[in-house]
Amino acid sequence: MNAVRIGVTTFKEEHITPEEQFGWDNDPVRLNRYPVYEALRDNTVCRDIQGWSRTYKRKYDLGKHIQGIYNPVGRAIDLNASKTMGGMIDWETLKTGAIPIVGADDRLTEALLQVMRWSKMGQTKTLYARQAATLGDCGLWIVDDPDRQKVRIEVLHPGKVINVKFDGVGNVNSASIEYEREWTGANGKEQTVLYRMDVDKEGFATFKDDAPFAWHTNARGQEVVDWPNEYGFVPLVIANFKDVGLKFGANCFYASINKINEANHVASRLNRGIGKAADPPWAATNVNIDSDLVIPGQLDDGTSTTEASAQSDDTPIFGFPKDSTLTSMAPDIDVAGISKNIQDILQEIEHDMPELAMHRLRDITGGLSGIAIRNMFTDASGRLNEAMGNLDDGLIRALQMSVSIGGHRRYDGFAGFDPGSFDRGDLNFYIKPRDIFEDGFTPHERVQIIQALPQNPAAASHILVNELQISQEDADTIIAGQVSLPVQGEGDVIVQPGQQPALTAGQGATDNGNAPAGDDAEVTAQVQQILSEVAVAA
Repeated sequence: MNAVRIGVTTFKEEHITPEEQFGWDNDPVRLNRYPVYEALRDNTVCRDIQGWSRTYKRKYDLGKHIQGIYNPVGRAIDLNASKTMGGMIDWETLKTGAIPIVGADDRLTEALLQVMRWSKMGQTKTLYARQAATLGDCGLWIVDDPDRQKVRIEVLHPGKVINVKFDGVGNVNSASIEYEREWTGANGKEQTVLYRMDVDKEGFATFKDDAPFAWHTNARGQEVVDWPNEYGFVPLVIANFKDVGLKFGANCFYASINKINEANHVASRLNRGIGKAADPPWAATNVNIDSDLVIPGQLDDGTSTTEASAQSDDTPIFGFPKDSTLTSMAPDIDVAGISKNIQDILQEIEHDMPELAMHRLRDITGGLSGIAIRNMFTDASGRLNEAMGNLDDGLIRALQMSVSIGGHRRYDGFAGFDPGSFDRGDLNFYIKPRDIFEDGFTPHERVQIIQALPQNPAAASHILVNELQISQEDADTIIAGQVSLPVQGEGDVIVQPGQQPALTAGQGATDNGNAPAGDDAEVTAQVQQILSEVAVAA
């Protein structure tokens, strides 16, 4: 089956419905829905540049003059990409930033950094998230480059992947990668040919226009048609954006397509109606069209003319007999009622995709703490965290494969790793979940929390060290009431010793790292109660 030969010749609603009965995981169905999703993203789904747009409009009973006035799809995709894989990578330690790694020792961290650098991960990570949010799936192909002594991860459009077979936990057992590419023939002329690579756990084989062809050069410099798989796994990951219980995933907007179509359908009709009302046709009575009506731009015989005296500007001027009447035929439009209907539809779309409401954060943040805002958007953060977890899982598997290959090839920075490293647990790590919202408390709010603390030095120490990121030594000094509380940032607030809770010198926390003194569970519960009360009060 050839991916690029399938194409979208006609639209079928079943292809974008994630149900097994409609063949969701079948290649023809899957490869037909990807272009539809991309057209929805680009706001061209009803434009004639899409050869199947007329079928699409007919299936959804949309007018032929429908316009893409509202495009929540593009906004939702961009927001998902920025919230799940946005930000800068910590290129020094990978402990913070867009991809914070947890559980990796120094040796593994250095290997992961090397793969990310070679993969230009600072740029490709958001492409990965954006493609998955658009299509529901995204491929990550691990490229082994012996000539350059490097291994890297490439984002692979899932429309280039066919005949995929998975094991019971979602790992790829076999697949074909197929797409059109340029090739210079023996005559020196470039031509477009069909490239295909078949891969499984046993080996690789390449083809040109369905015939075996040596695209690959082995380590000895020989061009080969096929070669063994030395890794023991297929270096391909298919990541799902949203797990719907099938092999391939759903995107971030699939459940709202009908409503988006309806919103644009109603809005387009309203806009056309307003246009007709602004420049309506007119009805003339007591007028003999053949003899009485004088139309600018025409001569008496009805032929057109370019004479300036017979031309009109944007406002035509007509001549009528004395007793004639002219009546506007402008449509009577309930603009307010129809506009409300459109807003109701858009609000319903926002309920389906609550992350769209996050653009209003800038309008509602005044007077609310970060925790309070976070609580207002739990439905949005829940969807974003689900997507983040799915994308992180795919990236982790791709990174583990890359390190195994780098160790197998003995590339610089991968000493001690090999294809058996995963089974030995040497590649165990995870990506720490990132905050969807900014830090929960502003500097001013944090000072207020410290001021509101009870007579509990352990709780005070816990908040100073873990919330304010103050060293344990400085926290002990502050609690002893010897110096002012340092708060940095915009709108600095300095609290004098006399304003702090009346904590007795010597009651500071222990020197055991960042842990509060006393029973940890009890202190944590007290801290959580204090933070909860502050958030509610906000």
